[in-house]
Amino acid sequence: MDSIQADRLVGKCPTVSAYVAGFKVNCLVDTGSTVTTVTESFYNRFLRKCTDLQTDITFNLKGANGTCIPYIGYVEVDIDLMGQRLPNRGVLIVKDPIDSYTRMRKENVPGLLGMNVISLCKKLLQEDYGNQYSEAVTEIAENFKLRELFKACDKKEHCNTIGFVKLCSNSPVRIPADSVIILNGTGPNLPRLYDAVVEPLHTSGHLPSTFIVVHTFVSVRNGRLTFRVANIGDEDI
Repeated sequence: MDSIQADRLVGKCPTVSAYVAGFKVNCLVDTGSTVTTVTESFYNRFLRKCTDLQTDITFNLKGANGTCIPYIGYVEVDIDLMGQRLPNRGVLIVKDPIDSYTRMRKENVPGLLGMNVISLCKKLLQEDYGNQYSEAVTEIAENFKLRELFKACDKKEHCNTIGFVKLCSNSPVRIPADSVIILNGTGPNLPRLYDAVVEPLHTSGHLPSTFIVVHTFVSVRNGRLTFRVANIGDEDI
């Protein structure tokens, strides 16, 4: 995949600057991730000499498309984010990507902030600024995507499922092997534009285990939205 094609297919995620063990790093903000990561290159350059790498973990780390993400271990460090000190946060050290395009993106943004950091940071911000923290904190207030993401997190904490997504198609849809595709769907038709998170059901019914509904932050207008599904198998679905 060349960079022009990839830029058309891959959207930009919210980013923010954080300090990991005192070193500045640009990070994606991913509420769909339970863990925080930095690349092996960043670790070798900044963290290797000042942290102790722990390798006593054996869980499988998977990306949004269901594929495994290799890592070499983790470190426990203090993270400074949006004026808050988050002590002893676990950070996984993921191996550098193989393909040149992803490697270039990771060189520019080598970090990823998951919920083990985001949830604590949000809690501390709420203690300092109350429920209006997203307007009071400059990093959030001046970044539309980041502001909407934090608002969606707030709604998710206080709301249950608001409805279900149905596919906008009268004919079967083929999902090629080892791929992620974007589909058009319909959801609850509320009287205004609203944001939501599309998540998989706990049961997949008759669908194969290689089918995955990717957690997707969406804006719903007139009940219409787009969402992502993945086929991590070797055969088309």
